[in-house]
Parts: sequence; structure tokens; C-alpha cells
Amino acid sequence: MKPGATIWLRGGTYRGGFVSNLRGSASAPIIVRQYPGERAILDGNVTPAANVLVVQGSDTWYWGFEVTHSNPIRVYNHATNPDTPGGPDNMLGTGLNVFGPRTKFINLTVHDVATGFGFWQGAIDSEVYGCIVYNNGIVDTQRGHGHGLYIQNQTGTKLIEDVISFNNFSTGMKAYTEGGYIVGINFKGIISFNNGSTGAYSGTPAFNTPEFFRVSNLFVGSKGNSADRISITGSHLYHQSGTLVNLSNMGLGYQPVAHKSVVVKDNYIMGGHQGLTVERWDAATVTGNTIFATSDPTGSTDEYVAVVETRNPAASVWNNNTYYDETEGNGQYSFWYGTFTQWFETSFANWKSRSGFDGNTSYRRGRPQGMKVVVLPNKYEAGRANIAVYNWDGAATADIDVSSAIAVGQAYELRNVQHLLSGPVLSGVYDGSPLRVRLDDTQVTRPTGHVFTPASTSPEFSAFVLIPK
Repeated sequence: MKPGATIWLRGGTYRGGFVSNLRGSASAPIIVRQYPGERAILDGNVTPAANVLVVQGSDTWYWGFEVTHSNPIRVYNHATNPDTPGGPDNMLGTGLNVFGPRTKFINLTVHDVATGFGFWQGAIDSEVYGCIVYNNGIVDTQRGHGHGLYIQNQTGTKLIEDVISFNNFSTGMKAYTEGGYIVGINFKGIISFNNGSTGAYSGTPAFNTPEFFRVSNLFVGSKGNSADRISITGSHLYHQSGTLVNLSNMGLGYQPVAHKSVVVKDNYIMGGHQGLTVERWDAATVTGNTIFATSDPTGSTDEYVAVVETRNPAASVWNNNTYYDETEGNGQYSFWYGTFTQWFETSFANWKSRSGFDGNTSYRRGRPQGMKVVVLPNKYEAGRANIAVYNWDGAATADIDVSSAIAVGQAYELRNVQHLLSGPVLSGVYDGSPLRVRLDDTQVTRPTGHVFTPASTSPEFSAFVLIPK
């Protein structure tokens, strides 16, 4: 196949474990794309079970199709090895195992596999864009396993942009390694919510896992080499109030390793008993973020708006944020602050005086109010957009202005991602008016073969995708 070629995937289900060695060029990538108006599905449920698509080539774009694993076994009453497909447990395979440099993955739907993307060090300067990733993983006697994206990088920069990741059995997005590298990773415009919910239910085999347990929507850390050049901007995270979140809603850092530089800017981090953790970074820029933390049903004493450990405060910039605090303790213990040698459980006022940070930041006891609507136009497909709605007052509907994403006269569908493949919640021809969307839609797609369907996050939080037709 020559550089610049396009391969169209016709509608239908393709079963097997696939390996791509396609090699385009930087100026003329090969494109593998779902045929317009059809639904192409790669399904790894074969014998033996397989990773669905392993990408070994380079300079190729994979666009618009669906990746899944229809194996119905999602619950194990013993400890498993979830990292290896097949075996005696007939384990699910990973959706996309990516090793190829300068590859792109655009507007894919990835669900019901072991982990959505394994985005590894060899995939230099590669990109995951606009994908919808959900219901990935299994649960055993240890815990829920399986992430939306599992990311490592050493050379160049990986981009994860405008990706929606939710209801995975473990983290929504996890950049982590025990012996490799977490260097040069940009998260931009992501929507990640309710991760960990699919393994937390009455009767789960996971040891000591309550129904209100959740996992980080975004986690970055390393057990060996220092993380560096990490950026999280313009992103939107959500956990319901009253959830106990392992490693914070957004968790950045992992003891005992000292990390280098991280930028956390203009994000909306909502819910869970710990909002943001920034731990053991030499230089952290944390500006323009809105963070909301709540209490959890256990009455634990480790409920914090932010957990912060700075190795070099003079090299960090932390200001112009907005905090909402519904943790217990009347705000007296809402921040956990350390400087590598000492830790302080403290109020917002004391956090400011001890750290020297947040001189121009707003802090309020209680919940956010009103409605926040976010529309993220798709950079590869005109008329497409991801949408997030935070509905703090419980309104029945939202009027969503999508004029930044779609032209008048364009036919469209609007789909609720929590039941993405069940059909549109709204369709028509765009006339320039805001789309009136119901926010009380509580339908949720159950993971394939699972015994449990997580509750909807609506009406407080909804996510949609606008699709041109």
C-alpha cells in the first residue's frame, strides 16, 4: 500500500486479532476509514482471544470505525491476569495496542475490551483524537481492571485530544509506568467521567469495594523514572457527589518518585472526595481551574479540594483558580499541603499563607450553581462536536448553541454517549437555533455480558456527541 492511499472499511463485523504494518509517510499518511453511512466493527472475540488491533506500522490514520470484544465474561470470582488475552480465563484483549510512530486514531468508538488503548512508547508523536471510549475492563477478587487509555511516552509528544472516556472498570486515562517513561504527554479538551463505576456494585467480587467507590478520571504517575512535560488543558472531569475516589478525580504524581514539570490549566474538575492531587513536582503551573470536592459516605477525614506537595515552590505558578468545597469539617481541613519534609491539613486561608499560592483565587463553601455547557468542535470532521453539560440546579432541559461546530442546512444526529449506539436523542437539519436537549435521560448501556449497569450521571452531568449526516 503506497503512502497517501485510503482504505475504506465497508459495513459489517470483522472478527479476529488484526495487526497493521501499514506505512505511509509524514506528508502522505495512509488512511483507514469507515465507509460513509455504514458501520464497520472490529471484534476480537475469537479463539484464542486476541488484542483487536495491534498497530506496528507508521504514518497511518485510523478513522471512524468501531472496536470491541464481544466476549461476555466480565466477572471473575478469583484473581486473574488481565494483561494477557485468552488463557485459562479467556480474558478480553486490548482494543488498540499502538506501537507505531506518527499514527492517528480519529473519532473511533472503542468499548467492551480489556483496555481501550494501549498507547506505548514506540508510538512517537502520535495522537488519539475525538474517540469515545467506554465500558472497558473486567472485575475480579482484587478490583476492577481496565482503563480507557493506558499511556507511556519517552520521545516526542503524544496528544490525547477531545476524547470522551467513561464507565471503564478502572481509570478513564492513565499515564503510568514502573520502569519506562511518562514524558511529553498533552491532554486537551478531554471529557472523562464516572470511571470505576462498573466494578463497584452490590455483590461485586472485588474485595472491600463499596458501591460509591470510583477511580481517577485522569491519572499521571511513575514508579521509576520522573514524569515530565505533562500538560492538561481545557478538560472536563466529573464524579458524582458522595463518591470515594482512588487517587483523586485528577491525580498527578505517585510516591516516592520526584517529577519535573506539569501544566494544569483551564480545567473543570468536579466531584469526588478529593478533587486534585499534584504531588512531588519540581515545577507545577496550576491556573484557571475550577475544582469541586465533596464528602464521602464513610465520613473519612481525607476529604480535600486539593492535595499538594511542592518540591520547589519558587518554580511553580498556582493562581486564578476557583474552588467549591462540600467536604466535611466546615472548610477547616480542605487542603493537604506539603513541602517534601512537612505536611499540613489546613483551611483555604492557611493554605494561601503557607504556600504563597492562590492570591487571586476564589473559594466558596457549597456546590456550584447554574449550568455550564461546553461545545468542542471536531477538528477533523466539520459538523461534529463533543458536548458536556454540568446541570447543578437540576434543570429538565438545556438549550445548546452548536453554531461553532455545524453549518446551517447540515443534517445531524445528537447522541447521548451513555447509550451511544441505541440511536439519537435528537435529529434534524440545523437551522441556526440552539438545540433543546433533555437532561433527564437516564438510559445507560450495560457492559457486554456484565451483571451490572452503572447508574446514569444525568441529570447533573451529561455528555453528547453531535454527528453530521
